[in-house]
Amino acid sequence: MIVIGIIGPPAGGKSAIAGVLAAQGAAWINADRLAHAALRMGRVKIKLREHFGDSIFNASGAVDRSQLAAKVFGDDPTSGRQLEYIESVLHPIAGQLATRKLQRLGAKQQVVVVIDAPLLIEANWHFQCDEVWYVDSPWEQRIQWIGKRSWTPEQLRQREARQLPLAEKKRYATRIIDNSRGPHQTKQQVIAGWRRLTHPTD
Repeated sequence: MIVIGIIGPPAGGKSAIAGVLAAQGAAWINADRLAHAALRMGRVKIKLREHFGDSIFNASGAVDRSQLAAKVFGDDPTSGRQLEYIESVLHPIAGQLATRKLQRLGAKQQVVVVIDAPLLIEANWHFQCDEVWYVDSPWEQRIQWIGKRSWTPEQLRQREARQLPLAEKKRYATRIIDNSRGPHQTKQQVIAGWRRLTHPTD
């Protein structure tokens, strides 16, 4: 089984690249979905309530992710410490979920698995990957894309500031996907990488 980790800047098109790989036959592990699953667990809710109080929960008792994001994506030191706490709670559980999924896919003899994880390096998930693909997307282009997420440029900047510097992320890459020249060119690069992995003798 070949495991590809996808990294890059926030709102840079990582999920789109993972989607192209999935269309070719890769199994897709979406770290955001694993984190959302962890947020629904009772033991996680207990820890977050003890730390943050009731302000991050909605009327039905679920974690309000927008309220949680407001606690951690700021420029002040307190926001940084809050993010570190959340990551200390969520990363181990999401990592366990990802490992179990990888094991199940391996048992089914899945050929390629893609892990779409914004914090792949920070969470040390790259150690489970055979390749790490960096999606290179310029700031100006990402500003145009964030409208789909209802983020402001300031929110994008804050989220990027809470991750590893992009130059450092890129050093982990075994392949760079240039996502600045349009969807068709990006797809061609991804499919070329797919073919190199799945048909190395062609």
